[in-house]
Amino acid sequence: NTVNISGILIQKEHKQGVNANGKEYLSAKLTVRVGEGEHKVEFYANKLTKDGNISKLYDSLTTVVNDYKSAEEVGIDNADRVHISNAEVSINRYVDDVGQLRESRKINGKFCSRHTSGEFTEKAYFELLGVVYSIQQITNEDGELDLVKIKLIVDKGYNNQIDIIEVVVREKDALDYVAENFTKGRVLKTSGDLVNKREEVA
Repeated sequence: NTVNISGILIQKEHKQGVNANGKEYLSAKLTVRVGEGEHKVEFYANKLTKDGNISKLYDSLTTVVNDYKSAEEVGIDNADRVHISNAEVSINRYVDDVGQLRESRKINGKFCSRHTSGEFTEKAYFELLGVVYSIQQITNEDGELDLVKIKLIVDKGYNNQIDIIEVVVREKDALDYVAENFTKGRVLKTSGDLVNKREEVA
């Protein structure tokens, strides 16, 4: 379960505090624009390691918060281009005020680096390994297969917790193969573009 994002730093928010265990921490939320989409990535780091030294994650995140320039601060042309690697995607589920179950995607990052030289390519890419939980085939008005929605059971990697993440297949050349060969219970490794469209309100 990995996500890699390269894009323009649009906005950054951060918070310093003390958690329930009495440990100082730094958290941050970065908004990164990739093409027509924007992705919010959350970071968290305790200040000290078990040995009492400053955490490398904390030190790195402090640099991002203090030194990196966002479009909100300096304009889109002067904003830093950043790379976020080995982040993880999960699904946040909650019940709203009227009792409806809602879902939102959450991306947790560890390291963010600033692009300093060479060609820069914007991208948002994911890789997932999971077990097929369900498959839904969607047809268009002509009865032709238009897209396939696959729900994967993905191991979060800690405390025996799992997530159910939906992957949408739209590529015409892949639709028939996916519909015919992907079945419930199959172990599947998949990759593709991470899509999150941005809408501007006039």
